Formats: sequence, structure tokens, C-alpha cells
Amino acid sequence: MKLSEETMLAICDNLAAGLSYSGAALSAGIAPRTFWFWIKQSQSGDEQYTLDFLGERVPFHKAVNGARRILFHEMRARFERRSLLGHTEKVFFSGMPTWKPDPRCVGWTEDEREAFGFRRDGLLEVDGQVIQNEVEHQPPVAAVLHALSVGFPEYISKSKSDVTVQGAISVGVIRGEKMSGPPIVPPAPVPPQLEVLPDDPDLAELLGEEDDAPELPDLPDDEVELSPAGVEVVDRTAVAAIPAGYRDSFARLVERGAITPDGVTVGTTVAPVIRAALPPEYQAVPDPLIRPTDGGRSPLSDSEKALLQRMPTSLNRKA
Repeated sequence: MKLSEETMLAICDNLAAGLSYSGAALSAGIAPRTFWFWIKQSQSGDEQYTLDFLGERVPFHKAVNGARRILFHEMRARFERRSLLGHTEKVFFSGMPTWKPDPRCVGWTEDEREAFGFRRDGLLEVDGQVIQNEVEHQPPVAAVLHALSVGFPEYISKSKSDVTVQGAISVGVIRGEKMSGPPIVPPAPVPPQLEVLPDDPDLAELLGEEDDAPELPDLPDDEVELSPAGVEVVDRTAVAAIPAGYRDSFARLVERGAITPDGVTVGTTVAPVIRAALPPEYQAVPDPLIRPTDGGRSPLSDSEKALLQRMPTSLNRKA
């Protein structure tokens, strides 16, 4: 496309609407390199690259700068509106939009909705279109303060340190005094005074008088007195105190040889000692291998007997 004021004015309008330099040029029907060539020629003072812009005859490059300033003013206006009302955001789930349910038929079945003329899926429909869910965001406090600072200079913070008290931001300025020397270190706190005791304290005075504990009776001696031979010693009085029924059993056990009462002298007292006989399984019996009991016949041969005789004592205790 050839150079014309209509084309240059269209480029400026596209820039003011928010398009980039390349996008504004392509929308006006020229290549981006042509746009930058026109800018160069306009900066060089060529009268062909002038146009009427905002009621004034200006070069093309100045008109482009004016269009960018219009864009910045539009950006600030939108920011101020967002600082006042906040903004809304579409709700998506897993990349898919979510839709508003119809509050008039929430909780109904699909057949009930269809019977009363509602959509079977229960979505809200306006003019034949379903409505997507939206979430409203309140404007940030910092953005509101920045927008207010445009019209009210007292909201402009002159220091990087803002006072925050209970969630409210103060517009006051904190100014610290300059230090003329090292900081003053406060003195150390006085340690607590401990009670000083005398050199030789009287324990009775410190602990008080001890209460007289009641005397406990002597407990019987549960330990059995052992004789020098290590056998149990039975007192004669204890034997005499055996009931009559147990005395007969004791006498029969002595007659049968199951127990043998012996007299053991401990000091000047002779006390009976009961020695129980060994159980049968602990009685010594002849070895059936070495000393056969079946009439002198042994199941081992002479060589086997000689081998057993030569075995160590730990293996053949009766050899």
C-alpha cells in the first residue's frame, strides 16, 4: 500500500487500541518494515510523512508517540477501575469451563426438570445460552492506595517504611534519628540474692525434730539354718509338733527306707536330718553295652567292645 494520511492515521488508531507496532502495521495493510521506514523518514524531516492528528499537523513519528500516550492513559483508567471494583475471573476445571446451575431446580431429578420445562442437566440458560461460573476478586489494598495517590497527594508514601497496625496501613512516615556514636548498652541486671547459711548449721534446726517411729514386732526367720555339711537341719521341737496323723506316716516312711533320719550335731544340739532316697531313674544300673545283663551274652562283638574301651572318658563314662 502506498503512503497516505489514512494509512498513517489507521496505524495510530491501532496503537492507541493496544496493538503492537507490527500488529498495528499489519492491520493497516503494510508490512512492519514499511512502518519502520516511515518512522525513519519522518524523523529525518520529510514533509510527506505528516498528518492531522488530534487537531494538529504533526510528523508521523510524533503521532505514533501520541498514540502510545493515549494507550498508557487507557491502561491507567482500566487499572483505576479495577482498583475500585476488582475483577471477575472465569472458572475452569481441568481446562474445561464450568457452568452455573439453575437455582430454581437444584436437587431435582432429570425427569422432574423435564416435566416442568427446565433443562435436564439443570444448568442455567439465558437467551438460549448457558452461563459460565465466575469468581469475583476484591482489589488489592496496595493498588487502591496507588490509585488514590493520583488524586490525593497525602497518600503518597515518602519512605519505604510504612506503619502497619492491626491490618491497617498508616500513611505516616517513619524517620529515624541519626546516630552520633555507638549504641548505649544497658547495664546488666542485678542477680538475685541467695540466703546465706551459717558455717556449721544445726541439722536438727533445719530439718526439725524427727517423729518417733513405732517399733515393729520381730518377724520370723524365713531362712533355713544349714549344717556344715550343707543339709537341712530340722529342729526337734518342730518334729515333736508334727500332728499325730503325720507321725504315723513319717514312721512308715522310715520303716520302708524311703527316708532315713540321722542325727547331726550342730553346736550342742543333735537334730534329726531327713535324707530322701534317690529316684529310681537316677540309680546306677549296669551298662547294657559294656556289662550285658542277658545271661552274659552281649550284642557287640569283641572288636566293637575293644573300640568302645578305647573311646575317651567324656564319651564313655563307664568304660
